[in-house]
Amino acid sequence: MYNFTLYMTTDCNFKCQYCYEDYHNHYQLNEKTLVDSLEFMMNYGDRGKVLIDFLGGEPLLKKELIYQAVAYIKDNYPERESVTCMSMAWITSV
Repeated sequence: MYNFTLYMTTDCNFKCQYCYEDYHNHYQLNEKTLVDSLEFMMNYGDRGKVLIDFLGGEPLLKKELIYQAVAYIKDNYPERESVTCMSMAWITSV
């Protein structure tokens, strides 16, 4: 199994005092980088199982990109077994 992490955004809805994120430098994953990253991941190695962690400040703030990623893999790599994982902070919003 191959494990990859996609960093979605530095934005977060919590702003915890102990957080290590620097909220002055914002990062937002865009659709082109998402697709390029997915292509790399899905064609890496011997084409075994792929685990993709969606990480960020709060990755579900970019949930539309997460939906796009899952659909892209399903549509373009139906033969590949893949698993996605993310924060559950906004699970009721997904």
